[in-house]
Amino acid sequence: MNVFEKNNFLKARKTILEMLNDRGYTIPENLHITYDEFNIQYENNNMYIYLEDQDKKFYVYFHTLVKNFSKKDFVSIMNKLNKQYDDHLHVIFVTRDKLNQTLQKEIAKLDNCESFILKSFVFNITKHDLIPQMQLMNEDEIQELLDKFKIKKHMLPKILETDPISRYYAAKIGDIFKIIRTSTSTGTSISYRYVK
Repeated sequence: MNVFEKNNFLKARKTILEMLNDRGYTIPENLHITYDEFNIQYENNNMYIYLEDQDKKFYVYFHTLVKNFSKKDFVSIMNKLNKQYDDHLHVIFVTRDKLNQTLQKEIAKLDNCESFILKSFVFNITKHDLIPQMQLMNEDEIQELLDKFKIKKHMLPKILETDPISRYYAAKIGDIFKIIRTSTSTGTSISYRYVK
């Protein structure tokens, strides 16, 4: 395993913690580890993140092995986690390569699982200069917006559930993003996107 790849896993770990924080979860101090602690986890193929917050439990599994992540690996890990934790566990799989379609469909069927490829976490897309500030709206905010403009959700501009930003925030079909753009020439503008 080379240094470049190891650094990518380190960057991905940092981005995932930022993502969970952006989703509204509190990240405990003990999850911010040193490079030496990370190096030990990486060398032992024992990289994972476990987080408990707001009655929700997250387990992030990093597939550091060179061989592709298979359905057998998936079933084995899920069986192990189901024995160790209760039903409130949300699992995020991070793999080097894109999963095969069968496994993608298997994971998509489960409400408590997500999968990402490593390169999607090497850089936090929400910190890119061209990406405006985005927030998922709660039900009260959505109702207030719809009442104010006398519209239905589907009348708003769309963003796909598969869009990287939607996946980052775990947005589901029917959710609405509030998008805040700031510009030196026009000031602040607000727009909305309906997740389809």
